[in-house]
Amino acid sequence: MTECAVCGAPMRPSQLVCAYCGAAGRVFENVEQELEALRELSAAAQKLGAKGDDVSTELLGRMGFGTSSRERISSFWRNAFVPRTVDGLEHAVLMAIGLLSTGAWQSTWHQPTKQANQAILDRLTALESALRIAASREPEAQRRCTTIRDEIALARTNLRSAHVKGALFYAALMLGMLSLLGCMGLLAVAIGGLSL
Repeated sequence: MTECAVCGAPMRPSQLVCAYCGAAGRVFENVEQELEALRELSAAAQKLGAKGDDVSTELLGRMGFGTSSRERISSFWRNAFVPRTVDGLEHAVLMAIGLLSTGAWQSTWHQPTKQANQAILDRLTALESALRIAASREPEAQRRCTTIRDEIALARTNLRSAHVKGALFYAALMLGMLSLLGCMGLLAVAIGGLSL
């Protein structure tokens, strides 16, 4: 057994990425190793998410006495290794975009979803920087890198659109409730005026 250079967690020699923090366990020599590492990364994230927390661990995590599963997943994606090849980066970007939650209500008001989305946006920012570097290293890949970066921009636009929809939905709900309360108040005054 070896230890992760980032978080110190135990790692089997055959592991490509740390199952706890997502850091690379070694330098990858080729695209195939990067893609295999991304598959391992995805499987590790799913295991972390599936573990969940019991109520006491979750509460202690929120109070600062431990790390909740949501915080572990967010930290995992923020620390996850960033591929160097265009193929690896493309795969990582598609993986990250697929993890974004663009439901209007959840992405706007549900704190765990907002937290997870922010971690994914942070990952997309890191991947976008790596794409710029890859494009400068491989001029023939510039068009492909630009297309991938356009997909990242589209994902961010879709998330912003979901936030706007969530805010509009909330505003409409509040206006409806205020209107209902106003009608009830008028009805109460009218009924009170009739009984005099």
